[in-house]
Amino acid sequence: MKRQILMGMLLCAVMLMGSACAGEQAFRYTGFVEVDTTKVTPLMSGQLTTLNVAEGDTVQMGDVIGQIDSSTLKLSAEALTYQIQSRKLGKALLEDEIDDRDLAAAREALDAASSQLSFARTSQRKAQEDYDQAKALFDAGAISQEQLKQAALNVDNAVSGVNTLLAQYNQLKLSYETLSEGVDTRKIDQISLEIKSLENEQATIQQQIDDTKIVAPVSGTLTALTINQAEFCVQGSPIGRISDLTKPYVIFYVGNDLLSKIEEGSVVYVYQDGIATPSEATIYQIADEAQFTPKNVTVKSDRQQLVYEIKAYLPENAGFLPGMMIDVEYPEK
Repeated sequence: MKRQILMGMLLCAVMLMGSACAGEQAFRYTGFVEVDTTKVTPLMSGQLTTLNVAEGDTVQMGDVIGQIDSSTLKLSAEALTYQIQSRKLGKALLEDEIDDRDLAAAREALDAASSQLSFARTSQRKAQEDYDQAKALFDAGAISQEQLKQAALNVDNAVSGVNTLLAQYNQLKLSYETLSEGVDTRKIDQISLEIKSLENEQATIQQQIDDTKIVAPVSGTLTALTINQAEFCVQGSPIGRISDLTKPYVIFYVGNDLLSKIEEGSVVYVYQDGIATPSEATIYQIADEAQFTPKNVTVKSDRQQLVYEIKAYLPENAGFLPGMMIDVEYPEK
């Protein structure tokens, strides 16, 4: 009897110890260290004539990493400059055949007369509308014949004003055309269009020249460089990567059993191989959905296979490098 009691007490002790151990159980996963990286991509194709950095260098956003040969583009831009200068000189020679001051004065007077004529025609339309309204009121017996006559007189005065201004406008137009006689103003306009087209083409080439500079799109460390000086760059094909090594993070995946126990801001412990003391990492992102679309019909065992991506910031300067595999531990609470 005593032996049975002793065995019962021993079994209870083992069960209590097991319960205590179970209370301290921790979830442990394997994670991968990552950093944010940005590709360095040239905007133009060509031979890399200058390379200003080496792998491992720290760069700032906007720094010139390298220079693609732009000599041909610069020759094209220079040729366009000569063409533009030639067109401008030809236009100036045509314009010199006209007395600039008299022509400018005639143009100003013609524009003023055009504005006055436009205003007078608007007034004429308004006077006609007032007369039509007055005629309707007179027919209805709402106004006197004198009021109708006054409305008709306003129309006559407006028409007379328009005719007078129109005659003045035509005279000023004739004077302007006389001053311009001997010069084909359409040719001047054509040259102006040619100059504008050449300037647009020159601006396009200048933008291409600017794009031969390979600049850092972000600040960080050049962690990969796949090209050497004098090699050929291909537009849109990355030549390296810039990584932000100051903000390493770990990516790991948890099952449905742990998802309800964690939240953003939670602290997990991470272990590097060969280092017994763990570091703390802070969860900052939890995936909204599992990594694969579940079947329409699932059972509990299927749910246990769903995994969710978790990201947690790692401490800086703790020796965590991109691609490193580490253990992530989340103690059960």
